[in-house]
Amino acid sequence: MRCVLFSLKKTFDTKVIDRITIYNIKTSLLPVLTRNDIFDLDNVKKIVKSYRYLPELMVLTKSEKEFLEYFERNEYRRELVFNDDEIIAHIKNHPMALWRVKQKVRQ
Repeated sequence: MRCVLFSLKKTFDTKVIDRITIYNIKTSLLPVLTRNDIFDLDNVKKIVKSYRYLPELMVLTKSEKEFLEYFERNEYRRELVFNDDEIIAHIKNHPMALWRVKQKVRQ
């Protein structure tokens, strides 16, 4: 769940799956796959949408919602979604989170 917090707002709607495009895959996913990996977007969309329990899994906890509220105000409060001090220290300077906060400040 925590791996998708940055891309969620406060709720998750499976309709967002339909908005994923080949361009998204080419620019975000393919660069991290090996050349032999094959990715069939239409098939993956069908499979993911067939998981009827997916929306239930994507319900945010109170602390995850609070994390997003702070994040929207350009505050990176990782302790709201992680309990382990070692993990909290390790992700203190997470490049994507810091970039995202800086991007929001510029807007």
